[in-house]
Formats: sequence, structure tokens, C-alpha cells
Amino acid sequence: MIMTKPERLLFIINLLRSRERTSLAQLSTQCRVSKRTIYRDLLSLQRLKVNVCCDHGYFLDEQHLFPELKLTEKERELLGFCLNYTPLNQSNHFAGKLAEIESKIIAALNGGNQKKLSRYMVGAIPKLCRLSADQDAVLECFFDAILNHRKISVRLKPHDKEFSGLRAVGISIEDSAWHMCLTDSIGNKTVKIPLDKVRSVAVSD
Repeated sequence: MIMTKPERLLFIINLLRSRERTSLAQLSTQCRVSKRTIYRDLLSLQRLKVNVCCDHGYFLDEQHLFPELKLTEKERELLGFCLNYTPLNQSNHFAGKLAEIESKIIAALNGGNQKKLSRYMVGAIPKLCRLSADQDAVLECFFDAILNHRKISVRLKPHDKEFSGLRAVGISIEDSAWHMCLTDSIGNKTVKIPLDKVRSVAVSD
């Protein structure tokens, strides 16, 4: 099935987000259109203020400008609720990032002058223990490794057994328990390690 241009632009954005670098030929193959069409699509994205960069392949600039948002009142409420009532707020690191995201969204809203997105929808998440400073530091390093595609070494409690050359692939929160999801260097098997079993995480060279 041939995608329309709007569908193709969204597909390209999602593809660039999911990969470190993507070539013009790969984009052309994935979208089933010519390289010339893809090039025009990339120019269209840049005109829409989506900062697509090219350096040994195409990728999205993580610091790209956030376009002006047009959200309905209902959408603001739902988005604010999701940002404020999530287990991620157990972590001081993630709670701070979520607050920054909410502030940026409010700033991007046309005429938005409220301090919080959600004013009417309130709720409660289960009473969960706030993560310790050490756990927060482990999560911050682990999350950075995911975003930067870096290998890590993990030291486990209680005997400081160390595993190196691992790839950080995700964070899972199940029944209030945090897990780090990792694979070996080949990526054949994914394992989940409980956060409370981890003493430290370090980025490998």
C-alpha cells in the first residue's frame, strides 16, 4: 500500500527516532518511493521545523525546536494527568525531567499561561517508595546509555559480581518494581535485572 505524503512524513520521523543513522537508500526502500521523493520529504520536514541532520546518514537533532502546539482542553487535561500521575515520579531524576517537559509544552502552547496542564483531572498512584539517591544515579546512567547507544557494565549486590559489554535496551516498571532490560553484545537474549539488585552501572569504552 502506497503511503500518502503526510503518512510518509510521520513514518520517516518515527524511523529516524528509532535508529542512530539512516541512509537515503534505506528511507527510500522503507517508504517504497524514489530517493528524490525522500529528499523532497526531508526538505518538507525541515520547513516544518523538524531538524533533520545529515552526517554519515540522516538523524533527528535531539535539541530540535518544539513547534507551536494546538491542543484542546481535553487533550491538555489528559496529557497533564499522564505526566503527573506516573510511577516515574518515584525517581527524582525523572520527576524533574517530567516537570521540564510540562513547562516546555506549556510554553509552546499558544497563549498558555497556566502553571500545570491538568487542572481538573486528579488521581493517585499506589503508595510507592521514592527511589534512593543511589538508585536514581543508576537509572540516570542507564537511561543515558540507552539514548546514546553505549555499552555498560553492571555490578550486582551483594557480592559485587560484574557483567560487562551489555547493551541497555529499556526500563520496565511492574507492580511497583523497577527493572533494567539488557542484552548481550550480540543482542540474542534480553534479561531484566531488578533495580534493587544493582549496586552500580558504568558506561563501557
